[in-house]
Amino acid sequence: MLTGLLRTAHLGPCLVITALTVLVGIAAGVDVATLAGVGIVVMLGQLSIGWSNDVIDAERDRAAGRTDKPIARGEVSARGVWTAALTSLAASLLLSLVFGWWFAIVHGITVAAGWAYNVRLKRTWASGLAFIVSFGLLPSLATLATSPPRFAPLGETIAAASIGLSVHLANTLPDLEDDVKVGVKGLPHLLGRRGSAILSFAALIAGAVALAIHQGSALALAGLGLVTVLGVVGLVLALRRSRSRAVFWLVVLAALLLAVQLIVVAAIA
Repeated sequence: MLTGLLRTAHLGPCLVITALTVLVGIAAGVDVATLAGVGIVVMLGQLSIGWSNDVIDAERDRAAGRTDKPIARGEVSARGVWTAALTSLAASLLLSLVFGWWFAIVHGITVAAGWAYNVRLKRTWASGLAFIVSFGLLPSLATLATSPPRFAPLGETIAAASIGLSVHLANTLPDLEDDVKVGVKGLPHLLGRRGSAILSFAALIAGAVALAIHQGSALALAGLGLVTVLGVVGLVLALRRSRSRAVFWLVVLAALLLAVQLIVVAAIA
């Protein structure tokens, strides 16, 4: 059961989001003790989102014959996953109060955006909003836990939001047709493969531009150049061969480069 529970948690995205939050906090000069606590709180919130995603979609996954889903194949019970999701949610929200009201409110918004996506938004045109909001607020979480609390600069917020939107669009590409069959019609499904890829690259280039404007150092400009080159190559490939797996990996690589640029900019700002 424990293995199935871990597999339903979407550990990969949980760890990536937590790591990004902590790394931006390190770059911003937040102390280690605070970052350790913030990391635990963020991880608990993300685990609640991951667990709720699979348990909410359990019936749909069974109908679609998703043998890769632990709940759908009976490896773990829906009740057990609900218990894990709600317990981690309550723990993350209560522990967030340790870092003050500003942190608790903003962290609560990021978690609420993730739950809203799972409950409803993933099947609507507004599916991308959940990622824009939750990722956009990530750079502010660590700094809001300090005294005095402060929000991240606008450029960092825009860059993080663009990463969230592009990740959402790219993550859907491999399962686009299967999702439509079971009634999921979010923003990527409405845009289609080519439209989703184009918007992903455009968002990442816009995020890199925002960082370069915010902090016009040589490193920021170099990051802008690299993201732009990958974005242009990806756009050309998406227009010619929208089903190419390379399009997905180019989005991932460009998003990773933008994340590195975000951390570097936070460190030298």
